[in-house]
Formats: sequence, C-alpha cells, structure tokens
Amino acid sequence: MKNVCFIALISAALGVSAALPRIDKDEVVFAEDYGSRVVTVSYVLRDAPAIVTVDILTYGVSIGAGNFKMFSGPVNRLVTTLDERLTLTWKGYEEWPERKLANATAVVTAWPVDAPPDYRIVDLATGEERYYVSADAVPGGIGSDEYKTGKLALRRIHASGREFRAGAAKNESGGSGYTTREVPHLVSFTNDWYIGVYPCTQKQYEIIMTGNAAGLRATPSKFASAEDADVRPVEGVSYTHLRGTADHGYAWPVNGGAVDPERFFGRIRAATGVATYDLPTDAQWEFSCRAGTATAFNTGLELTNDTVDVRLDAFAWYAGNSGGETLPVGLLQPNDWGLYDMHGNVWEWVRDWYSTGDAYSDGSSVVDPPGAPSHEKSWRPLRGGANGSSAKVVRAAYRNYEGAGTIGSGNYGFRVMCGVKARMD
Repeated sequence: MKNVCFIALISAALGVSAALPRIDKDEVVFAEDYGSRVVTVSYVLRDAPAIVTVDILTYGVSIGAGNFKMFSGPVNRLVTTLDERLTLTWKGYEEWPERKLANATAVVTAWPVDAPPDYRIVDLATGEERYYVSADAVPGGIGSDEYKTGKLALRRIHASGREFRAGAAKNESGGSGYTTREVPHLVSFTNDWYIGVYPCTQKQYEIIMTGNAAGLRATPSKFASAEDADVRPVEGVSYTHLRGTADHGYAWPVNGGAVDPERFFGRIRAATGVATYDLPTDAQWEFSCRAGTATAFNTGLELTNDTVDVRLDAFAWYAGNSGGETLPVGLLQPNDWGLYDMHGNVWEWVRDWYSTGDAYSDGSSVVDPPGAPSHEKSWRPLRGGANGSSAKVVRAAYRNYEGAGTIGSGNYGFRVMCGVKARMD
C-alpha cells in the first residue's frame, strides 16, 4: 500500500449537550494501492456513537460526492463501535474509471445522532437507515426509482430557530376568496425534521401495508393498474387510514403523537423502530413547501391566471397539464430544498384539525403550532393541490379540507415526515 497520509476529522457538533463523537487526526489513515486503485480509509471513533460520512480530496478539493457513492464498511450509517480501528474500502476503478487520484486525502465526519446529515434513506423491507450529505451522494442518484419504491428518501429540513410567514400575502393573486383560510402570520420552530423527497408512492404504501390486521387495502389507488403505478403517488387513502381512529391517531393533538399500530404510521414505526414517523403538521408542510420563498409558488413565481398558467408546467401537475390523473413522482422541477411535487399531483394530508379565521390564526406569531384542538365536523387539512386542481388552488398558501375518513377520488395522498434523531439499535 502506498500514499499513506493522515487527516483531521471534521466533527458535526450542532448544539448537542451530550458527549460528542470524536476522531483524532492522528487516527485517520488514507491509503491507495496504485496498481488496483483500491482505496482504504480507517478511523477510530471515540466518546459517542455517530453517523459517519467520508469525503475524498485531491489537492485539498473534494472530487465530488457523486464520484464515490459506494464506499463499503462502517460509513453512511450509525456507527456504535467505539475505540476500535474501523476500515472503509472504495474501488476507484469502478466509480472513477477515467481519472486517477493525485495528492489525495480523506475527510471523515462524525455526526451526532441528533444532528445527522441532510439525506436519510430507509429500506422499507428491513428498516435499515443510511445517511448522505447531499442528493449527489445517494447511490444511484436521488431520482432513481429505487427511492420511489423499496426505499424511502427523506430530506432534512433545517427549521430550528427559523421563522417564516405562513398564509398568503394580503394582495396575493388567486387568494382573494380564501382570506379566512390563508391568514398571514409568522411561525417559528424549535426543531428540525425530515420530510419525504417525494409523496408516498403506491409501492411504498403497499410494502408497509401488506398483511395488516386492520383489513385495509395495501393497493387502494384509483390508478393502480397503470404501467408505472409503482412510482405514482398513492391515493385513495384517508387520514384515518394513515393515523387511525378513536383514541389513537384521530385525536391529535390531544393525545400527542399516538397512532393506531395497524395504520400506515403505526406500521412504519414498527418496521423502522423510529417512533416519530407521522404526517407533517400544517405549518411544517408549508415551511417545507416554500423552501425559503414567500411567493405563491416555491419557484418564486406569482399567479397570473386563476385557472391555467403555463409556467406551472415546469413544476406542478394540475388541471392544466395532468390529463386528469396522477403522474409518476419526481418528473418535474423540485423546490430549492430538493422536494418534488409539493405543488399538484395529489392533495397531501397534514396532521392538524382544519380551522379558519381566528381559530387558524389571529395574526400573532406562534411557535411549533399543533393546530386547533378539535373540529366539530372532523375536517383535516389537505395541502398542495392535485392533478385536477386549478392554478390558484395549487398555491403554497392554499388549504383544502375534508373529513378524516374520506379517501377522495384519485387525488388524496400524503408525504412522510419524521424527527431527526437516528435510531439507536
């Protein structure tokens, strides 16, 4: 082995009060065999479990995460082995065949379990979690059908300590008839969360719901017979299908985060061992959708026509371009945080009770709003618009509603969220 060097760890210590993971610089070793082009990187993790990622640099500059996605060994996952040398392997001749490393080094990063990297990939069959620093770093690319079927791709939303304006600006085009449901007000958050890069697809729903004891269909969608059904968003699901009835998920926020163990979120919690899987709250959904924008659409555009606006064709499936049915997720432009289909395709259930006027907001600033404590008609909000919606209805501020037990007709779906803390086996 040749070209051996040492390099310091970059430690991702973001507001964690417990012991932080640590790797001393003299315990990180990079080595490349020039003949085989096989690279090994070894390190020793100290003090606390961590999610470990690695970067490769030449002349101090990263070669780009997209060029070394297939490191094997204890990397891109939670590592609990402390005080022992651990080794990673990368076959450079497979992923970087046209280029050779020169003056190469490696950076190993230890992320605390409650301050993980931005992308979380969950194998729905095994519950295994993997973490990546960017969409480019995800093996096969985040756009692969793998992350729309057997695996769930989630993006970390950095919301803690941040504030945004929920609702529509007073003079927003398209919002004049909906002022009581789009009251502008400031919302801030005390925690980050992960949210699905895509709406939950038919195949993902089927994997989780097959064999459930509640007698719910694992393939409820109107468009289940389509050739590309696996990667279309699941629809034909109600709020109670997802969270439950009676004293289980139906009672949010009174009962906290409880869900029926045989409904979707109960089953995905059991499959992954992570108790924070749920629907996003109304405020979490809108913050995630807007991705830092305050305009009608998360692309920075304002509405020019209430019914059809051809500019929406780049990022939204709606009545003007969908043909009246769902389309495979991820085909159009994402928002600036890498989330697809936030405008159109399917309505997305959120966790709150529906409310309007002062019951929704009196204009005051709020922190982590859970929504109203109840609704006399059992209405829950739906966000984002759908394949049959007019242009004004797929705006970021628009809030639809429906009874919690209603399944819709080819347009009621959802998006998964969860807390940021990694599962500790």
